[in-house]
Amino acid sequence: MALRSGRRMLVVLSCALILNAAALVAVASTSTTVSFSGREFFPGVHYGGATYGATFAGATTIGGAIFASVNYLGTAGLGNLVTIFGGSWATVNADGSRLRGRVTGGVVQWPTTLGGDIRCGPGVAKFSATLSNGGTIAGCLDDTHPATVFPPTIYGTLTLP
Repeated sequence: MALRSGRRMLVVLSCALILNAAALVAVASTSTTVSFSGREFFPGVHYGGATYGATFAGATTIGGAIFASVNYLGTAGLGNLVTIFGGSWATVNADGSRLRGRVTGGVVQWPTTLGGDIRCGPGVAKFSATLSNGGTIAGCLDDTHPATVFPPTIYGTLTLP
């Protein structure tokens, strides 16, 4: 009788461990995506072929704020592609909690003309960057219409693992 009881207990514990492991895998594989919009408030400092500290800030759709500063190689503007080689990002959520990390790489690409559209609107650049925690930030940057859009606008999504 004790042997049967022990086997049942072993089966119950094994099932519990398997279910808990499956739940942990499900939780670990979920990610959070938040939309944001904001402005570029500092174009960065140009030195050699690089720009350091191009800085953006904005609001998230869940009531928080987002900040990012990036360094890139190349010349920004129509017909160009620049390579992001570093920077930092941070969020302040509506509840006061904060997240932050490093921008590890990415690209910003502009259409070839003001009328060109690369899925962000005529003349608007698209960007994507990887974050040190495995997340991404991607979206659109309108910095080519200074007569109607100033300071430059930025909008997109922040995805965190």
